[in-house]
Amino acid sequence: MKGKTLLYAAAILALCICSEEAALAQKGKPSKAAQKDTLLVMEDFYTDEYLDTVKVNRKLKLNDYSMIGVHYGPSFTRAAFNPSKKQGWLFTPVNFGITYTTHAKMFGFMPYFGFEAGLFYGQDGYRFKPDPESGEIRENVDQARKAIYNVIQAPFQSYFHYEIWKVKLMLDAGFYLGYRLKVERTYDEGVSTDYVNSFYDYDRRFDYGLQAGAGFGILLDPIEIHVKGEFRYSLSSLYKPDYNSAYYYRFAYPMDVYISVGIHYQLGKRTGKTRSELKREAREAVFGPEQEKPAKEKKPLFGKNRKSKGDKATDSDAAGADTSAKGTQDSGTTPSENTKASQSVTAPETAPAVSDTAAAPIALPKEGIMEASDSTRVLAPLEVPNID
Repeated sequence: MKGKTLLYAAAILALCICSEEAALAQKGKPSKAAQKDTLLVMEDFYTDEYLDTVKVNRKLKLNDYSMIGVHYGPSFTRAAFNPSKKQGWLFTPVNFGITYTTHAKMFGFMPYFGFEAGLFYGQDGYRFKPDPESGEIRENVDQARKAIYNVIQAPFQSYFHYEIWKVKLMLDAGFYLGYRLKVERTYDEGVSTDYVNSFYDYDRRFDYGLQAGAGFGILLDPIEIHVKGEFRYSLSSLYKPDYNSAYYYRFAYPMDVYISVGIHYQLGKRTGKTRSELKREAREAVFGPEQEKPAKEKKPLFGKNRKSKGDKATDSDAAGADTSAKGTQDSGTTPSENTKASQSVTAPETAPAVSDTAAAPIALPKEGIMEASDSTRVLAPLEVPNID
């Protein structure tokens, strides 16, 4: 008795559950089993006081902006001589220039790269060291123990940067082109020469080389303050290698370490949405999203449009059709009447008899196409041989 009661109760419970599921399905709502796997968030579940305490981390969006800057700083220079000579670093305080930097995303999503170009005026040269025992300077180049060259240089570098809060870390590498404008040589006492401020015939004035550097910057939008160190190595010797001997070449490649402080002004917005993006969003909010305009047909650069052979054939067919239509209009008949007349064919009077054993000959009409009208051409009757 108890077992039957439990079975009845289970059947009634299953029936109730099935009816409830069917009712939810008819109303378009998810079933209770699906609702258990769904996270429901109420609109007013979080209070304003709680939301004020939530810390939201904003993602920094870097734009492809440009900036222009001025630099100034001293440099320490020397030359790589071959054969080698004893020398020290020469301090030159006159080094300044202007740069233009543009930032760009690599592969469209890596905003850490850019390009930098500039124009600098500076100094490089060499200074020989005295002998530690005698105190005399025994090394020289054409009796000069020191030389300072005034140069103008135009660097072109690739630029890598990474920003942490208000600090920018920078790396750059590239090449430069230059020209030696002036020279100032220092000789020992008693040496008379006319080339203190003049170039020899064998001196090379055109300069080019490699450079690379690193530094950091302080971001005070729209101002950036950069502190950088650059190493430059010339690939153009100060003089021709065979000027003294056709058998023993001599080289002198200037190099320097340049430390500069630069102030840059941003020509665009560094982070966030730019002015053009804000204008576009405002226009779309008022007038809706812009629809793409159909592509315009490209016009030839020179002369008129030249048609292909297929296009010419199509045009000739169309011209022929227009001529035939005009001819039919002149004859007094319409194209539809001519078409109907040409399509009317005499049907055979009797259908061919077909036997079960052998195929009987088919009676074909001996006349081809009937005469439709006076304006259409009459075709000759079609002769069909008799089949025995």
